[in-house]
Amino acid sequence: MNFIATLNFNGPISEVTLSNFGVRYQSITGTSLGTSGTGKGTPIPTPALLPGLVGLGVAALRKRRNADEEVA
Repeated sequence: MNFIATLNFNGPISEVTLSNFGVRYQSITGTSLGTSGTGKGTPIPTPALLPGLVGLGVAALRKRRNADEEVA
């Protein structure tokens, strides 16, 4: 399964804040003992990469705006 998120803006923006993200996954494949989703499991990963990606996007936006201001 894939998940794609797209953010569209109608003009220049000065700030974007994305918060309250939670990622959960639980397998529905059980065993012959009926232990689906119970017992020892693996830790749920956190979206640690997301703040870094947002930071790179903001840095690229600032760089582009600075380049546009130098040309004008």
